[in-house]
Amino acid sequence: MLTILDRYLLRNFIFAYLAIFLCLVLMYIVIDVFTKFEEFTAPDPARMALKEQRAKAASTTDQEPLPTKKKKKRDESDETTWERIKFFSRNVAVFYGYRLPVFFQRINGIMLLLAGAFTIGLMERQNELTPILASGVPLRRLLMPIGGVTCFFLLVQVLDTELVIPHCADNLLRQAEDPLGKRPLLVPGTFDDRHVHIEARVAYPQRQMIQHARVTLPPTLAGNTIHIISKEMFYHPGTGPHDHGWIMNGCDVITVPIKHEVLEQLQPGQFFLHTDLSYTRVTRRPNWYLYQATSDLIEIIEKEQGIAQRSAIIALLHQRFLAPCYDLLLLLLGLPIIAGRSEWNLYIRVGWCLLIFSILQGLGMATAALVKTESIDPAFAAWLPLLLLGPLVPATISSMRT
Repeated sequence: MLTILDRYLLRNFIFAYLAIFLCLVLMYIVIDVFTKFEEFTAPDPARMALKEQRAKAASTTDQEPLPTKKKKKRDESDETTWERIKFFSRNVAVFYGYRLPVFFQRINGIMLLLAGAFTIGLMERQNELTPILASGVPLRRLLMPIGGVTCFFLLVQVLDTELVIPHCADNLLRQAEDPLGKRPLLVPGTFDDRHVHIEARVAYPQRQMIQHARVTLPPTLAGNTIHIISKEMFYHPGTGPHDHGWIMNGCDVITVPIKHEVLEQLQPGQFFLHTDLSYTRVTRRPNWYLYQATSDLIEIIEKEQGIAQRSAIIALLHQRFLAPCYDLLLLLLGLPIIAGRSEWNLYIRVGWCLLIFSILQGLGMATAALVKTESIDPAFAAWLPLLLLGPLVPATISSMRT
């Protein structure tokens, strides 16, 4: 059962947590909007085409009196300004609305630490901590409500990672100039399980189509490497395990003299490519795996043996399982500094907490870079920061006052 003191601590902690989250979100949006201002105001090709059609239609109309023309131009100018404001506001709202769950996932640990720091620091500043400790209440008992609400926010973070962020994955992979996903996509290219490579210049999500594509068949399938350039390719999902693939139209190769197990000729210049590469796999962004659910990543690792980001995905899986441990580690390293260094100024103690957070983030980025270059085992890379900083926890906890 919660005591009056527990409720007081919880109220201050949650208020500090929400205030910190709101301040960080506003800072992030304001700074990022200024850096991406040109992308958010980039004209929509569909809107520009519609305006050109209206301008051509207006130029073919009869001559009108000069005052009427001036009034029309003024009304069009006002309408254009209002449309630009609405277009900019919509792009910003959509772009950052989908990124709030990711932002929460990344800063939840430091927010918990800062909220605990300001809660304890405020009690100390108001001379509330000394009489509580003098009355026989241990500091560890005093921090129990903070530990309970921390576990709750860590659970929310796990649910956010596994349920909310995967639901927003398609929107998170879009650029600032295309938050609604209306523009064509660039196709980086990828291999399937038989080492067939597909790349293209542009992709259209609504039609499941790629244009100006290049398909490379490896020599392991027919004895020699074959390159086929197709004007457009449509993805055909199929119903069985071997009838899904791509319809290739306008190929530069009219016919293939050797029969391929993955290439079926429909008519001269048209082929059907049997491959397990779906439209989603062909058009994946380089960081697509960051926004997938853990169960989906495990399934991808098992099925797609030749995936390019295999090491990075394995490291990410271990980091997902260790994420609550990292946040608890940050809290266990930071709170003893806040509660056990009464002779220090509150802002100095908060600075030490930020330094610990920076060290933890720096270790994470360093291990990620090593995994990218395949210089270190992905599983060991995920555990390394915890192995380095974990032994410091007993020493910091023992320094807390009782």
